[in-house]
Amino acid sequence: VVWSVAVSADGRHALTGTGVGVDHDGNTDNSVRLWSLERGGELVRREGLDARVTALAFVPGTDSFLVGNTGARVYRFRLDRPGPVQELASQESIQ
Repeated sequence: VVWSVAVSADGRHALTGTGVGVDHDGNTDNSVRLWSLERGGELVRREGLDARVTALAFVPGTDSFLVGNTGARVYRFRLDRPGPVQELASQESIQ
């Protein structure tokens, strides 16, 4: 299930964030996908996040994007790296 969408400032790409909890096989689909809006199709997928993805944003002028989830966490990702490069906030850091 897609819970969040963000479109790049130039309108060429979109991010989608999903989350279904745990399926009948014990798998989760808490992931982010980068799509080409010009050609169609998925370009990058980041899977295995710890909770449903509910917020997304491109960081202008960079190859980074931000991901927020129902686990009360915000991460910064780079397109050229498989996992998050920085945890920006968590519920624990806010309290």
